[in-house]
Amino acid sequence: MSVRLTRGPFAYGDFGRRGRLDVVVGDTRQGRVHVYLERRDGGHAPAGLYLVDSPSSIVAADLDGDGFLDLAIASEPAGSVTVLNGLGDGRFRFLARYPVERAHHVNAVINTRGGVDLVVGSPENPVVLSGNGDGTFNRLHRTRSAHKKQDTSLTARERQVAQLAALGYRAGEIAARLTIGIRTVETHLEHVRGKLGVRSKADLVRVAALRIAFSVLSTDDRQSLDT
Repeated sequence: MSVRLTRGPFAYGDFGRRGRLDVVVGDTRQGRVHVYLERRDGGHAPAGLYLVDSPSSIVAADLDGDGFLDLAIASEPAGSVTVLNGLGDGRFRFLARYPVERAHHVNAVINTRGGVDLVVGSPENPVVLSGNGDGTFNRLHRTRSAHKKQDTSLTARERQVAQLAALGYRAGEIAARLTIGIRTVETHLEHVRGKLGVRSKADLVRVAALRIAFSVLSTDDRQSLDT
């Protein structure tokens, strides 16, 4: 049988661990996710059906480190991200569901510990689900609200400081590189933490690194770090 990919989101991967290209297709209207395994003749056979409210985006990645591909499925109407644990034979089991507003898109990003984080929403307002390495996640920071009166945009200098921090530079090294005082660097970092909604320096580094990866921080700022 042929697989039509016009109904909604989809993801590819070797879900059956047979060295073949399998596919997962989301049916937004019916609230379903279909799994199809590739046959020897290049066609695809249905292998499973899972109920997920209005899937809007799907990403396949090994979320728990067991060598099998799992699924993270974003649902904007339901305001959630559903995680399905891959069993390595083309089947999946429900693992967890996380409430996330405006969950119209999901990406998987390798974190500094070798695990996987999920970035949900738009690049301008991402919500980061921090992976624990076992397929479960903690919410790292919240999406900025359009109704929030506080100015959450970063200044050019704050972006530079945040990027250098994400690259592993310490406050003294950032100060020397940007020719500013250490206390000024610490003030900028405090402002960035407040605007990004994170509390610790470690969380700030991870959020800034994710924003760099998703090109949220400007290209000019990234190029300035190479000069």
